[in-house]
Amino acid sequence: MVAQRRLWLIGTQVNNIRHRIAVYLLVGAGLTLVYAFLRGTSWHGSATLHTVMEAMATLLALVVGAMALVRYYSRKNNSFLFIGTGFLGTALLDGYLSDISTYGTD
Repeated sequence: MVAQRRLWLIGTQVNNIRHRIAVYLLVGAGLTLVYAFLRGTSWHGSATLHTVMEAMATLLALVVGAMALVRYYSRKNNSFLFIGTGFLGTALLDGYLSDISTYGTD
């Protein structure tokens, strides 16, 4: 029974490795195709685009930080406390940068 379970685990690990390799190859091929398609275009940035991207980064950092702190309070693992406070600090700095870049420093 133990040997059969061990063989099942080894088979599962091989399937996971094959799945990972397939995903890595697909992501690499997809990024290569995107590069080939977009390499001739020029980038047109603006202050509005910068502000929107900063706001999105702020919201993402807030969500990740909040989720990490919820995980910390449910499992009491100090790693999640540090990760959560780090992301919340990043959200604070990103939000401040977004505000400053929108309204200037006057």
